[in-house]
Amino acid sequence: VDGQKIRFTIQTSAGTTGAFLGNTTLSIGTWYHVAGVWDGSNASIYLNGVSDATPSSLGGTLGNNSSPLTVGTLRTLTTPTKFMDGKIDEVRVYNRALSASEISALYKSGSVSHKVPNNLGLVGYWSMNEGTSTT
Repeated sequence: VDGQKIRFTIQTSAGTTGAFLGNTTLSIGTWYHVAGVWDGSNASIYLNGVSDATPSSLGGTLGNNSSPLTVGTLRTLTTPTKFMDGKIDEVRVYNRALSASEISALYKSGSVSHKVPNNLGLVGYWSMNEGTSTT
């Protein structure tokens, strides 16, 4: 989240970084379903099952480095920064770009514990229901 808008950042193998902002100003205390998609050419942001930003081009392949994936924070070269002040639930990672209809179906399902149309390419899922912990 950057200025109450969804921020999706990716880095290509060439070292080019693209940061993309959604158009919707988020309201405090409201639940949102968020999806960031990279299809190999364009980055897209979906909010509550619909496109929230015009797809932005950033050609190249995703960078393959030792930096971990971060959710709810911006990672600089070495350190996370700009932490989101909120709660995160049910994070999924796919090894392919989901279509707009698949994202809409995920939003409408309400929870990944419900059957969704297609889990093809799902490589990571975190329910975030473990309670409190430290990192």
